[in-house]
Amino acid sequence: MRRWSVFGPCLVLYAFLTVLVWGSHAFQRTLWQDDAQLLFRAFSEPGGLVSGAFVHTANTPTRTLLAVPSALALLSGAPREALQVFYGGVWLATAWLAHLLASRLFGGRLAPLLAGSLTASATSDYLTDSLVALPALWALALSFAAIVAALRWLDGAPFPWLILACALVQVSLFTCEYAVPAVVLAPFVFWLARDRRVDRRLVAGTLVWWGTAVPNLILVALFLGDTAGYAGTALHARTAGDLARRASRLFLYNFTPWTWAFARPQWFPPPPSLLPNALRGGFAAAGAAAFLGVAWHRLRGPDEPPGRRSVALALACLSLALAANVPFAAVQFSEAFVRTHLHSRVWAALGLAGFGQQAWERSGSSPGRFWPAAVAAVFIALGVWGGVERQDYFLGYSNRHRQELASILRQAPALAPQATLILQAPPHERMLATEAPYLARAWMTLLYQDPSVECRVFLWSPEAGATCEAEAEGFLCRSEISPRCVPAHAPREQRFPYARVLMLAYEEATNAWLPLTPAPSAPLRSPAGLVVAAGPTPLARDLIGAPGGDGR
Repeated sequence: MRRWSVFGPCLVLYAFLTVLVWGSHAFQRTLWQDDAQLLFRAFSEPGGLVSGAFVHTANTPTRTLLAVPSALALLSGAPREALQVFYGGVWLATAWLAHLLASRLFGGRLAPLLAGSLTASATSDYLTDSLVALPALWALALSFAAIVAALRWLDGAPFPWLILACALVQVSLFTCEYAVPAVVLAPFVFWLARDRRVDRRLVAGTLVWWGTAVPNLILVALFLGDTAGYAGTALHARTAGDLARRASRLFLYNFTPWTWAFARPQWFPPPPSLLPNALRGGFAAAGAAAFLGVAWHRLRGPDEPPGRRSVALALACLSLALAANVPFAAVQFSEAFVRTHLHSRVWAALGLAGFGQQAWERSGSSPGRFWPAAVAAVFIALGVWGGVERQDYFLGYSNRHRQELASILRQAPALAPQATLILQAPPHERMLATEAPYLARAWMTLLYQDPSVECRVFLWSPEAGATCEAEAEGFLCRSEISPRCVPAHAPREQRFPYARVLMLAYEEATNAWLPLTPAPSAPLRSPAGLVVAAGPTPLARDLIGAPGGDGR
């Protein structure tokens, strides 16, 4: 009962902040971008869900387990809802792990509460509330669980705690490599947390910790060195000065929640807003008020031992935040903070928690000693506002994507086995669900619930580098093409006879795909023989709803 009275209000607070930031409109949102690709791979991988979960590597050999959440979601029968539940659970778990870690590193009454609350409301990353970020968030939560377990072992817990820590590190790194900086630098935090004592347990733990990570670190090094692969595309060569400026900007962005709320850089233009400012302000005020209520209860509770006044530990946490940001300085789209702060936000929260605890304790019994909690409440309110802004952004795109995809199913409820669907997209402003060739293949395969569709869908979009030429008997189309659709080392092109082509063109004014004559020399044919009358598949109903409506 005593433990619940101490920890229970904090856990309830983190759950409440999670709902405000992520969950008020979570089940109205659908997939946005690469989350569709992961679900598609888990669905279509030869060998079934198990193969799809454990083989798909997403352009890098370090992400063997990346599609596991998607495969588990498919097993549920309601993948969209299952992925959202998983996301909310991981967001809450990360806040609680930050609480546990701050309790071990700093102790005291305020630091754990600050760490958990700031983590739960840290909405700095562009992909906050997007299911695209779920595998990375899951991997990072596992890495923080590993650090907590390792500290338990260093404090004298049985050896299985160290085994658990190393297992969690392995699963984390082979899901996504974002935790590499923390895994490499964590032993220095262990050393500081143990009052800079070096003994057999610390040395043995460090060697085992690093040793288990070596295979993955080798794969990461090989991946980064392969300039002809995905790393060569994702990483841009920059001068040392430019890298330093970009890294500094990424680091400072952790501490500017007013930017997340009111001036977040956008990768794609946002759809018209659906959630009013009154709702955003109300949620922000509710989050801040709930935090202040728990802080008042916790700080005025029974006396507890003072926290550890370790400036070095707080600075170490901020250094780990910087280390998490630096690798993104050369990555494309980092200027829009895409994936850049999923990791650093937790270390930034821990660093602020350590300094906040010290400021509170050094204020003595003065009436104004609660000022660190008041400052944190402002950060939490702005963070919640930024979370609602992200909900609004992805909710708007979910409505657009549902409407867009439903228009395809209205034109072609199901494809005949010999039919090829060509989607012709002119230049447009906002992101489409079918924005890139691989996304068009993924969505159509999922909606038709037919793995063979992958090689029978082509996105004709010059903006995406995908073009078609009208030849005498059909189209010659060139683009990045799934290796399942063309032989290895063959030219990246496909030929589609006119008699087998169903062509739709995108109309931006109506956000819909409409029939188009395949070529001037080819008459507009009835889709008879190419289109099959059928109701929506279970996956289509789950992901976009009934195609006969407006997609909402």
